[in-house]
Amino acid sequence: MAQLPSGSVVGGEAELVPTLSSLEPVYGEGSQLDEARLRFARLGDRFQAVHGARPALFARSPGRYSLLPGWLDYRSQWRES
Repeated sequence: MAQLPSGSVVGGEAELVPTLSSLEPVYGEGSQLDEARLRFARLGDRFQAVHGARPALFARSPGRYSLLPGWLDYRSQWRES
């Protein structure tokens, strides 16, 4: 099982969804971190331009979810659900 980043323990119990106040635990140091900072800054600017305020938070997920009624197996073949 993957280890949760530091700071993801609340009240002595691990959070089901870790919350972080910086990008370093996710992206490490270097060019990936720089690219992520730029990407989130642009996203925040665009959100503010459209909605008139900065976003309260950013959420990310490493997975993907299909909204279609079927599912895609590991061999990239559609199956009926």
